[in-house]
Amino acid sequence: MNTLPTATIRATSATVTPIEPAQPTPTRQERAEQMAGTVEAACQRLAEQIAAGHTQEYLRFLAFHAKFHRYSAANALLILSQRPDATRVAGLKRWNALGYTVRKGERGIWIWAPVTRKLDDAGTGESREVVVAFRPCPVFADVQLKEIEDKPLPSFFKPLPDDVEDLYCRVRERVEGERILVAEHQLPTGVQGVSLGGTILLRPGLDSRNRLFTLLHEYAHEVAHRGEVQRAKPRQVREFEAESAAFVVAAALGLEIPTSVDYLLSHGATAEVLRAALGTIQTLARRVLAIAGEAESTNGAEMAA
Repeated sequence: MNTLPTATIRATSATVTPIEPAQPTPTRQERAEQMAGTVEAACQRLAEQIAAGHTQEYLRFLAFHAKFHRYSAANALLILSQRPDATRVAGLKRWNALGYTVRKGERGIWIWAPVTRKLDDAGTGESREVVVAFRPCPVFADVQLKEIEDKPLPSFFKPLPDDVEDLYCRVRERVEGERILVAEHQLPTGVQGVSLGGTILLRPGLDSRNRLFTLLHEYAHEVAHRGEVQRAKPRQVREFEAESAAFVVAAALGLEIPTSVDYLLSHGATAEVLRAALGTIQTLARRVLAIAGEAESTNGAEMAA
């Protein structure tokens, strides 16, 4: 009788593994309970992060951009007409003080600079600085700096992994299935997206994660802030509700929006405000998740097929 070598017998027996029993498909009720638990846990985590305050990265971002002037509407138009790709402008000395140099051959952007003079107040006798005239003054944009690629300016919205394109496309498809147009359009500096009532505009060039997160935020506006009563809410409240819902939905999808906490805090959010509005946020999050969660489920089923 032919027999297998002992070593072969051991190797063969080592490959035998028990078959795991198939997991039962969750019922609709079980799935709803799981979703509710996910939403509640995400809200709790968001409240804890808000209570902890701004991130150090955001505080550094504020400190850096506080060094730049705020420009009038007239100067903003002058900058836009001469250098539409600019996100920050400053004089040559300011850029040098911040450790940047303007590339050779770059032309200045001409704007109006105030001419000030100290005058004595006749009523109080105190000296104060007043604007007496304006003069043309050249400034330079961040895109004209020699070091800008190696040392980019601090930005609130940062590039994220570009790894959810399929999910973004499916969420967008379902949003448009509700007769809401989603399109890319050039937007003002610092604006990632906007909800116009039946139309959502997204900044071109965003990676798929930022596009998905922005779409979730703007879709929350579309479903929650279009009635006359809802539009009457203060902007801070509307932004608070939309971003909180987007954070919760992203968490349910296994993703994290890294800017949510700082964004909410910049709109006056507190852990107490979040807890007071928990019912509204959970209801809104479930509506948005009904779109996004269905998209993810479809995506997962097709990947498994």
